[in-house]
Amino acid sequence: MKLKTQAGISIAIGSDGASKIISFDRPVRAIELTKEETLQVSNALTGDMKVGTTAELRKLLVEEFFADSRSFADIKRALTEKGMRVKSASLNTILNKMIERNELMRTGKRGSYLYSTRLQKL
Repeated sequence: MKLKTQAGISIAIGSDGASKIISFDRPVRAIELTKEETLQVSNALTGDMKVGTTAELRKLLVEEFFADSRSFADIKRALTEKGMRVKSASLNTILNKMIERNELMRTGKRGSYLYSTRLQKL
């Protein structure tokens, strides 16, 4: 990403594997950024390093985690094992959106739902 700031300094942010490289067009001790510039730099530094809950759930889909019916606790545990901390309310919202998009199916009754990629025979 390249950015020309209101202060007249050009910032370039590149990636070198797991690390980021920030370069300036001239020597700087400090730089003042506008709110918009701060957001652009922040997104460039962290955007591709963050793995969202939805993306992690889609990885579980590809890994066929949902080939068997899974409880909410099973899903939360799988995400925790991958190093993700997700609030139950947030996870519930994401699962509901995935159901609306037909990415997942839900069976059972409230409080004991099971999630899968296909309808399970009872």
